[in-house]
Amino acid sequence: MGWWATFFIALFLVSALLMVILRKQWVEHERLTFPLTRVPLLLAEASPDGHVFPPIARQPLFWIGFGITFGILAWNVLSYFGGVQPIPLGPRYSMQLEIASGFPAIRIAFNFFVISLTYFTELNILFSIWVFVLLAYLQIGIMNQFGVPATGNIVNMQHVAGLFVYVGFGLWMARRHLTGVWRKVWHNAPDVDDSGEFFSYRKAAVGIGLGVAYMVLFLYAADMTFTTIGVLLTTVFFLYIGVTRVVAESGLVFLDLPSNGHDFTVSALGSGNLSRGDLVGLTLCQTFARNWRTLGMASKAHVSKIGDEIGGDKRGLFPLVIGGLAIGAIASVVFTVSQGYVVQGGASQFTQVFDAFELLLSSYNRLASWINNDRAFSDVEFMELGWGGIAGWLLLLAHYRFAWWPLHPIGFGVAQAFGTTFVIFSVFLSWLIKGLLLKIGGVALYSRGQPFFLGMLVGYVVAVAFSYGVYLIWFPHNGHVLHSW
Repeated sequence: MGWWATFFIALFLVSALLMVILRKQWVEHERLTFPLTRVPLLLAEASPDGHVFPPIARQPLFWIGFGITFGILAWNVLSYFGGVQPIPLGPRYSMQLEIASGFPAIRIAFNFFVISLTYFTELNILFSIWVFVLLAYLQIGIMNQFGVPATGNIVNMQHVAGLFVYVGFGLWMARRHLTGVWRKVWHNAPDVDDSGEFFSYRKAAVGIGLGVAYMVLFLYAADMTFTTIGVLLTTVFFLYIGVTRVVAESGLVFLDLPSNGHDFTVSALGSGNLSRGDLVGLTLCQTFARNWRTLGMASKAHVSKIGDEIGGDKRGLFPLVIGGLAIGAIASVVFTVSQGYVVQGGASQFTQVFDAFELLLSSYNRLASWINNDRAFSDVEFMELGWGGIAGWLLLLAHYRFAWWPLHPIGFGVAQAFGTTFVIFSVFLSWLIKGLLLKIGGVALYSRGQPFFLGMLVGYVVAVAFSYGVYLIWFPHNGHVLHSW
């Protein structure tokens, strides 16, 4: 485990240093909105009169939103003891809306967390997400009617291609900035200013080079070939950058990767063309190749944006990021290991809390399937990749050329990501509420509604903390799920 820890440290540093390279392009040139940063900035805003609460928390709407959310979830926590029925609101309570036979069901669930956060997301992004999810469902259903196999994987490929094109287009738009970074690294160009970054561009480039080299050599020592390593790391970092940019532009914090990097690598190269060492290594690499939190990349981008907003020397924030990573990693390891001793039945009961054995078993079965069956992209999947790339490119052109165009390329890229399909109803509700407020009262009414939804978010967080406290005191070995997608 210690050696894998060094790999993850290298992966985190490369992810963070890539954000050093891209920060100025995203923040200063493209001016991405980073809607998630609005939440901590509003909650941390100092009151002119020195009051302990920030101005937004002193508005009645804030406490109405807080009270409704906390009240419902606290009541549901009390239902743990029996005697009262829970209120069926929240991600734990859902129903499936069947469209027709062979069509995927739409999950109907009211998620306070998602609705409160997506209130800060641009309206056209919210609209595009639920529209493209429904179009994907229709496409899957129609293909099922004609007996096309593996329709979910096939349709997902077009959205993966759309995300790849979205990332590639973003890097193309950044070509002038990246050229400046190159000149700063190699020639110390005086006209390129990197004084506002966590590290100089030269240090960031050296760190990225050393980190990537370490990861390549680590995986090579694990008996993977250089070709497989190259495809895997390229895919993973494209997905990481894509999801990070999507979150930076939209605030969709619930996103999963639309495709797992190790699965994509196997399908792209063909499992029959890979050695046993490649297949075993790719199975182990799912620990980061399917990690939708991008191992620090998204958080680093947002910390950097917050540093821009608060001003001052933000280089002092990086040690805080490292400290947070270290504390989180240590706490996760200690908690996970401890559960094997304190949970009744030991590690065999992990499935009740983590689905850990289920994940391990599915990983083993996937590896066995790769070895025993030649898994590769079918002709139809390659066709969908091509069609998805074209569709993503056309959406980008329309988005940047026509101000009236309602569909955002982000919606196409993430339409079949795991988290998106889980919260689609909440995204639709958020779009409907925000659209009505803007239609009725314009930006002024929308701004007046911010305290209510921020209060919802704070009420949700406090309710989850309250549930955890109840778990520690009364149900230490029999937890209850309150927060989920």
